[in-house]
Amino acid sequence: MSFEVIRSEIIYHGAVFDLRQDSLRLPSGGLMKIDIVEHRGAVTIIPVDADGQIWFIRQYRHRSEQICWSYPRAWPSLTRIRRAALKGSCVKR
Repeated sequence: MSFEVIRSEIIYHGAVFDLRQDSLRLPSGGLMKIDIVEHRGAVTIIPVDADGQIWFIRQYRHRSEQICWSYPRAWPSLTRIRRAALKGSCVKR
């Protein structure tokens, strides 16, 4: 059972991710198109202070259209997390 990629095309190129559309031949002989998000990669850090407390940062998430608590992503510096804590938009648990 194999899926053969007949065509692969980047249909959107963005700063953070690309959208690729592949045309596949199915094992049955049929054709199918699938869309694939190609993300350049990201990491999540879990900031733990000297007391063993885990830090969260409060930020807007457009997909849910609300402010959520989450782990800081790799891009914020420790200074930024500390500034956010002073403003009340960061919390430790």
